[in-house]
Amino acid sequence: MKIIFVVSNLNNGGMEKALVNFVNDLSRMHDITICILGRGNQMNSQLKENINIISQPKYLDTLLKIMSTHKSDLKKNSKIHYIFKGAVRYLSKIGLEKVIYRILLFRIKKIKGFDVAVSYTGMPGIWDYFVLNKVKTNKKLAWIHNNPEVLGINTRNCFKLYNKFDAIISVSKDCKNRFEKLEPRLINKSYLIYNLININEIIEKSLEFNPFGINNKKNIVTVARIDNSQKRFDRIIECAKLLVQENILDFKWYIVGSGKDKTWLQNEIIKNKLNLFIELVGYKENPYPYLANADMLVLTSDYEGLPVTIMEALVLHVPIICTNFNCAGEAIVDKKEGIIVDKSGKAVFEAVKELLVDYTQYMNIKNNVNNYQFKNSNSISEFNNIIKKEKNEK
Repeated sequence: MKIIFVVSNLNNGGMEKALVNFVNDLSRMHDITICILGRGNQMNSQLKENINIISQPKYLDTLLKIMSTHKSDLKKNSKIHYIFKGAVRYLSKIGLEKVIYRILLFRIKKIKGFDVAVSYTGMPGIWDYFVLNKVKTNKKLAWIHNNPEVLGINTRNCFKLYNKFDAIISVSKDCKNRFEKLEPRLINKSYLIYNLININEIIEKSLEFNPFGINNKKNIVTVARIDNSQKRFDRIIECAKLLVQENILDFKWYIVGSGKDKTWLQNEIIKNKLNLFIELVGYKENPYPYLANADMLVLTSDYEGLPVTIMEALVLHVPIICTNFNCAGEAIVDKKEGIIVDKSGKAVFEAVKELLVDYTQYMNIKNNVNNYQFKNSNSISEFNNIIKKEKNEK
């Protein structure tokens, strides 16, 4: 089959990485094209050569950047963009966002020649409208990568947003259950497909180098997009401050990733005099040596889908500390492969401190992770079953 995936961009991030893993595997049996609405392409090089990429006019990239920029920054830098975003948000609240989408996509010709179209960005937006109105196929699917309520999906708009799709795919049981609770009428279109990871590639790439060299410190790693509204890096700052205040100084925290709040985070590190303890290493095409050589992975998010980074850490046998976001219990078993804590800097601090100072507890979790054998779910076969189904059949 010829399948087209529509996404906002292919910059670094969990959604983008999940897509790359999925289509690379899927391309063994299908003709795959990725349509990128924006200009972000950091992960293009990780796609197999047999996967096609098509782009859209530059003005769409400008639109996506405006909609992803905080309103305070827009107001400061461009009043026109600030007014535009306000108008789009207002129309969205009253259910008329499609008016804007229709105007913006008016000049774009319909894409033909595909059997299946997938809106993969994972939240409501222009990509869904693009798939429904600008791609001519017999079957159309939408992916949900996170807690639906956090993405702005609610009982008022859920049916209108997703009824025209033939299938809605969630990446975790929690996401799927929440979606079906919001709109029971769409249960027959709701499916679960877990993200895929390339186990052999992760292990091979993790051996390429040791980023830490020889040191006597405990290496803590966080791999995430630097977006504080979701990932809550302020909890890392608070945790590191408390560790230093308690004279626990034998650690170094490496943050692997980039994002819109990088400057803010760097300023927070300097302001709190944590330069010796926290290092921003930026986006890395190969982050696996950082994970493989870490003493622990720490994620401090408010919400997640099912984090690819946790799956990768399990493959590399790294103990995990994460906040109790909606699907944390699906990712690890508390006190077995890691520790699940409340959503606060103090709670993160208590868990990190425990693994830094209590060698017995650390080794209990480390041994559990060492014995953990990660296995991918049957995501490809499940996807194939969905696209082969006739409409209204489940």
